[in-house]
Amino acid sequence: MSEQSHSDEPGFSIRPATTQDVEAIAAIYAGYVKTSIVTLEEQEPSTATMLSRFQSITATGHPYIVATAAVASTTSPSSPSGETIAGYAFTSPFNERTGYRYSVSTSVYLHPDFLRQGLGMTLMRELLAQVKAKGFRQVLAGMSVGVGQAVEEVPSCKMHGRLGFEVVARLKGVGEKFGKVVDVVWMQAEVGNL
Repeated sequence: MSEQSHSDEPGFSIRPATTQDVEAIAAIYAGYVKTSIVTLEEQEPSTATMLSRFQSITATGHPYIVATAAVASTTSPSSPSGETIAGYAFTSPFNERTGYRYSVSTSVYLHPDFLRQGLGMTLMRELLAQVKAKGFRQVLAGMSVGVGQAVEEVPSCKMHGRLGFEVVARLKGVGEKFGKVVDVVWMQAEVGNL
């Protein structure tokens, strides 16, 4: 990807994330930790923890990208350069064992001000293009859903389905957050078929 690549969505640009973006990334993620089952993390990680995670992921050559918005939001975080960070996406190893080296797990998070504008799809398309260019073969995404909730009702599952991912597993009752038991749905796509 070029230093700055323009997205298909008006008003957004996609670029590689930098350490200067981590504070804004941490702020977006904190919203999901505090209010949602999208992540089953229950304690808001510090910016230092998020920086460590960022450095660990990027040190292994995995893509980590951010979307910046042309229009500022009064509630979304900014990078030190003044850009409004609208969302971010990255891959990480699916499993640390070397035999899984060609399989990755994806994550995508958007600031609430930028939901339902096609940005998640745009971030994922760019992320998948980078995954393909890096020679990965399998892409997986784990999504927390309410017990018994239909996959079709979950926006992230619908988005992944439109990108060519298929549900390969539903792990029933494996998580808990806010006092409620949560299922985890795993979706998978073969990179060559995307």
